[in-house]
Amino acid sequence: LNSFADLLISFDLEGVEKIKNAFQYLMEIIPFDDRYNNNDNDPFSSANYQKTNFESVDTSANNQTIKLIKDGNLFSVDAKVCGILKQLILDSGASDVIISSDTEHELIEKKLISEKDFLTSSLYRLADGRIVQARRLIIPSIKIGSFTVENVICSVNPSSDIQLLGKSILNRFSKWTIDNNANTLMLEK
Repeated sequence: LNSFADLLISFDLEGVEKIKNAFQYLMEIIPFDDRYNNNDNDPFSSANYQKTNFESVDTSANNQTIKLIKDGNLFSVDAKVCGILKQLILDSGASDVIISSDTEHELIEKKLISEKDFLTSSLYRLADGRIVQARRLIIPSIKIGSFTVENVICSVNPSSDIQLLGKSILNRFSKWTIDNNANTLMLEK
């Protein structure tokens, strides 16, 4: 094998698709890796964006403890996605908030999101190791307890109704902890 092209030719179509998806996945995560975002003059660097954009119903509160809903080994939390009450599974391993396609359709029908809120699709690595492509959008607001977090990056789960509260919202807080005995989530801005 003398070149990358020769290497690709030696793979079957499924192998080529896997390489393409892996390369696209790597290109998608580069903007979020601090090693590539340390140039203050770069307008697209994630370091140049304000990451904590909070509005609080109770402006005197800097933290809040929220009761979690326990279902087997899973914890869920009630959240208002653009004012619509949804139950999201707490998943600190998920990079983004994930909504179902049904929730996406409901938000579109109620004109709570529009075409301008959608980003380019992205590749995600699932817990089982597979890499899948998903639609992404910015949810204008998600309210958990008394905290309203604006402009939350979210992906759409087209294959099931599972909805997750991931790191795209948890990382907006300076600190968050789970009390397994009390079944609570403590958020601190």
